[in-house]
Amino acid sequence: EEKFRKAIMTNPNAITINRVSDGIFVSANNGFFNTFEYTENEIIGKSSLEINMWHNYDDRGKYKEQLIQNAIIENFETKFVSKSGKIFDCLVSASVFSYDGELYSINITKDISYLKKIEKDLIVAKEKSERHENELSKAQAIAHLGSWYLNIETNEVIWTKELYNMYGFDHSMPPPPFTEHSKLFKAESWELLSKSLEKTREKGIPYELELQTIRKDKSNGWMWVRGEAVFDEHNRI
Repeated sequence: EEKFRKAIMTNPNAITINRVSDGIFVSANNGFFNTFEYTENEIIGKSSLEINMWHNYDDRGKYKEQLIQNAIIENFETKFVSKSGKIFDCLVSASVFSYDGELYSINITKDISYLKKIEKDLIVAKEKSERHENELSKAQAIAHLGSWYLNIETNEVIWTKELYNMYGFDHSMPPPPFTEHSKLFKAESWELLSKSLEKTREKGIPYELELQTIRKDKSNGWMWVRGEAVFDEHNRI
């Protein structure tokens, strides 16, 4: 019993035992006290409603209903408020047990505020990236400029939408693999581009060329191209 108590008390997550019928706190660990800033005397014998822990009271009702119906709750997301008014995004898991004819729940609450912030930042970054991509696509369409990227380690190729239009390919499909790019140019132009790409790949030397292209419908065109190397944090191309 002492080992079990020590394991509970030293767990960094907030762990409490509450009476299911009225939510009264029976026990809590140091993780709870450290996170939500309450002392043992301030919560024992009181409910989470009495100390205004729930940021949204509707969540409390849903939580209790699930607990009574299923006896086990996994990963219930809600917000709790600390004694000083700080709001935490929390993930709660719980299970119900019976003691002396009364139902109790053991609740494990994990602070996921930092994860929610990361999630929000990623969403903002994604939206920003999509806006930039749309702006680039519009600018390239107006100027009739396309661009493409080659990963020299994997030979993976990425095309912008306008480059698809230049060649007459469906931009909802993957671009032709690099091994088939020779089919997009006249033989002399492909040889010139290949040699220039090799210098860029090996030494980072940029290039500017005029090349004769072969579109998907086999018609010919001319293209001015400029290429350069991109370096990673280790100065590798």
